[in-house]
Amino acid sequence: MKKLLLFMISVLLLTGTVCAHGTISETEMNIGGINIGASLDYVEQIYRQPTKKSTVTYRNGVQYITYDYNALFSVNAYCTLNGFNGGTYVDGIVCREDNSSTPSGFAVGMPFKNVTAKYPKSRLMTNPQWVYGYRKDYAYYEYEYFAEMLIFAVDKHGIIKEIQCISNVSGE
Repeated sequence: MKKLLLFMISVLLLTGTVCAHGTISETEMNIGGINIGASLDYVEQIYRQPTKKSTVTYRNGVQYITYDYNALFSVNAYCTLNGFNGGTYVDGIVCREDNSSTPSGFAVGMPFKNVTAKYPKSRLMTNPQWVYGYRKDYAYYEYEYFAEMLIFAVDKHGIIKEIQCISNVSGE
């Protein structure tokens, strides 16, 4: 009985550690003033019209819209054909330019050690198909629910090359 109780406590402690690993504040889930769930109208207020706009419609009626502002900054959003809750909402931001940052000031071109000084526990992801060759992706999640992720793509010198803020819960 003692062994079973000890085992259960160990599992609970390990589970708590794993769940806390890789979490980050919800307020940090923002790049360049845009957060997941913002409307595309709000994005246009900040960044104006994109240089390129593409739309894909899926069989379930969801439209997926991409606003490309340049080769280094894009915003993705989704809506249903009749509007999802009356609008179109951001579910992804990709930034490879150094003039946009997270609320804590993390930006492309900075050492990743600046991020780990504030948020030490990230989750290492693998992504071999990256345009710049070598890359390690370090993900932080909103709480332990994995609803939103902030991903830092880091080169072999420890420099941030890309920041993504994406939702795991899209309209698709």
